Amino acid sequence: MHKILNSLSKTKLLKAEYLILVCITLIGAMLRFNSLRELPFMHDELSALLRLNFNSFHELIENGVKPDGHPAGVQVFLYYWAKLFGHEEWLVKLPFIACGIFSIILVFMIGKKWHNATVGLIASVYLATLQFPIMYSQIARPYSSGLFLCLLTTWYWTKFVEERAVLVDKIFLAVCCAACCYNHYFSTIFVLCLFAVSLYTLRSKIKDIIYIFIASFILFTPHLSTSYYQIFVGKGLEWLGKPKLN
Repeated sequence: MHKILNSLSKTKLLKAEYLILVCITLIGAMLRFNSLRELPFMHDELSALLRLNFNSFHELIENGVKPDGHPAGVQVFLYYWAKLFGHEEWLVKLPFIACGIFSIILVFMIGKKWHNATVGLIASVYLATLQFPIMYSQIARPYSSGLFLCLLTTWYWTKFVEERAVLVDKIFLAVCCAACCYNHYFSTIFVLCLFAVSLYTLRSKIKDIIYIFIASFILFTPHLSTSYYQIFVGKGLEWLGKPKLN
């Protein structure tokens, strides 16, 4: 009888947790969708949209990605998204708002996994309501998507660390790491730090870590020539010069 009551109590707690999470996520979504049709493009977004007017993928990479200081991921995504749905502000911003909303759920999942449900819910409340993440969720640049991809990487990395990760989880971890690298170079630094920490702390899984790193690197190899150009050769944008040593 005690076991049954204990099981029922856990079920009620679980339902309460997810009900609260749904409410938090809805609040976060409402704040991000608020006045969406009135939000203008920022200069950063206009710069990205101006670099979409090309007739081929090759032209996009050569003239729309290489002169910029960001990896190709978001620019390529916007190229095809705009072709399908047009350049209206709210439509261009929509996928990035979605990334911001899904990040609220991921923060809860990671917080609960690492600590407990209370920690996850508090973290999700902050992410849902603070002005900084709300604002960046409404900008069609690699910031909201970067947060989402880094959190998704963290989720699969946590499963890899704490559980007997199956092959599918390892594949998803490698894909998420590569996606972070395609999204933004700061996301790339996050991935490199994650691998460095893993190599130092997870000695028992070092082979799997190396395999995942190699798989991520292979997935990123098509971008290496572009990254080399941006870092060592590129001249910067017309309105944003190439950084100097100082």
